[in-house]
Amino acid sequence: MMSEDRTTYWRSAFEDFEDATPLGFGQGESGISAPWEIQVPEETASHLLVAAWALLQSRYSGSPTVSLGFQGLDDTAPRPLRCAVDELQPGTMYLQSVKIQLEESPVSEADLREALRLDSLKPFFHATVFQSSERGSGVRGSGPYSDATIEMVRSHLARLLDVLDSEVSVRDSRHLSTEEQATLISAWNPEPTPYPEATAHELFEKRALEFPAATALIHGAQRMSYKQLNEDANRLARVLLELGVGPGRTVAFYLERGVAQLTVMLAILKAGGAYVPLDRDLPAARLGQMLADARPIVTISTSDLGEISSGTTEAELLFLDLIEEKLETRSSENLDVEVSPDALAYIMFTSGSTGRPKGVEVRHRGIVRLLAGVDYAPFSHETVILHLAAASFDASTFEIWGALLHGGRCVLSSSRVPSIETVGRLIAENHVNTVFLTTALFNLFMDTAPRFLRSLEQLLTGGEAATNRHFENALKELPSTRLIHCYGPTENTVFT
Repeated sequence: MMSEDRTTYWRSAFEDFEDATPLGFGQGESGISAPWEIQVPEETASHLLVAAWALLQSRYSGSPTVSLGFQGLDDTAPRPLRCAVDELQPGTMYLQSVKIQLEESPVSEADLREALRLDSLKPFFHATVFQSSERGSGVRGSGPYSDATIEMVRSHLARLLDVLDSEVSVRDSRHLSTEEQATLISAWNPEPTPYPEATAHELFEKRALEFPAATALIHGAQRMSYKQLNEDANRLARVLLELGVGPGRTVAFYLERGVAQLTVMLAILKAGGAYVPLDRDLPAARLGQMLADARPIVTISTSDLGEISSGTTEAELLFLDLIEEKLETRSSENLDVEVSPDALAYIMFTSGSTGRPKGVEVRHRGIVRLLAGVDYAPFSHETVILHLAAASFDASTFEIWGALLHGGRCVLSSSRVPSIETVGRLIAENHVNTVFLTTALFNLFMDTAPRFLRSLEQLLTGGEAATNRHFENALKELPSTRLIHCYGPTENTVFT
């Protein structure tokens, strides 16, 4: 039995341990699992061999913390190790941290299982670093790997053993050969896909010309064609121009999700301005803070929400329900306002989790880059996207413009926080084929009602770290759906 101090140490080292680190090589190889072994020079120091293998395993698996087995000259069986790999460290410092762990706190697998209260069937590691008077030194494991794969791993390990013991940072310790690096950088990375030198509203106008009668928006029983949406936005854009809106100017809106909200967004862009979505659930003080930072020239709302709006902004208020007659007198033709692809399109504010919320400026080029000429998801006039996100959450950029820039349909949810059943009904009734779900909502669907998502052609999810269990369930439950895991800060326009 381990002492209390050693128990505390190893519980700390393995406190977030879930599964043995995958080896990360030989992807796609199948067949009968067989033992494999990689020999290294006998004089290789144990801490150098462990450090090199941990670094290689970290790079193969993408995990900064790796688990492995170690069996030294005096060990009767492999003992578990867990190494944190900090690629910014000098090689010598990284080696020293591994050496300390090897020397100071040896623990048997049985004692560690008892300390962590882990199931005896759950492995700690998939490969063992060994030093033996009979078999020499190296790494061994088992799996359905070809001789070519094991030879590749051997060459990678040998390179790290040659370069790690130096002041060079771990990050600069290369394991790839010159040929492999060229393949990774050049052959596997084709030339960038060009995307249009255009603004978001210009691309929308092209779709309106191409598919005038096609349905652009669906909100409950309401349907709006591309022609009608374009004309309504043109009329409103002319009113905004009269109020001084133009390139470099911002316009805030404080509206419920609906056809009017999307018409407003499009009109602001057509007038050359940038839209600033205001979330109705935010307190007045936060809204006032956002408005003070964004300095909109106009705030658009409806008269029933006017009291809240007028209390939080000094910008001119424009109530949509009070200007209907004025809008009817304005031309429905496209405007001739010169707007650059590098012009500001919108400002969205961060959550403020690290302090005061900050407005992130996104340009037209960012929207176009996100959605035009991409291969992470197919877009066309047959795309039907469900719009669930608040306009102040950047996922709405994907949901709205992903449909409208391609002649597809955007289906708007009426509920601010729709239930699982509501989402399922919207998907089924409107033949939605593309949905983005936050990781938490994706996990909830996979745990409770994956059947609602089976008709989707593509399902995107992101925002937090994914879990293997939920994706494995998705692969089983949604065999015909393309799963796309996304990541990107607001500054990079939704997905990086």
